[in-house]
Amino acid sequence: FTALGAVIHLRYSKTDTVGRGADVGIPFGSASLTCPVAALKAWREATERSRRIPPHAPVFVRVGRSGRLGHEPLTPEALTDIVKRRAEQAQLRGKWGGRSLRAGFISTAADLDIPLELIARQSRHATLDTLIRYIRSDDPFRRNPARDVGL
Repeated sequence: FTALGAVIHLRYSKTDTVGRGADVGIPFGSASLTCPVAALKAWREATERSRRIPPHAPVFVRVGRSGRLGHEPLTPEALTDIVKRRAEQAQLRGKWGGRSLRAGFISTAADLDIPLELIARQSRHATLDTLIRYIRSDDPFRRNPARDVGL
């Protein structure tokens, strides 16, 4: 944690096949209820209270039915199940999964006219062609340029 937010070190990823790793900055949110840094800090504090954590332990681990924390990292399949379950509980329509988090971030950043190069740096996309596939276009009014041309 830093004065500007949190720095997450990813040891490897699909786009980092050599395993050099990458540091990704997560800035503080504008509201305490939705701040990713505050949520991460609260989660980390809760996990530290409930078990002894080695310095390089996975941040997100399995939580058993009784609420007991495991030591193994959360799997991509488990994340997909969590996102699907929460979307269903929120009565959101559509198909939801683990990639929905990434697509939501990228689509929202694009809606805010943040340059694609900056979005790609944060999402760690190697090419803009791949990044563009994540921008949701299911709503014909989303990022519609006719809105801004003064018609």
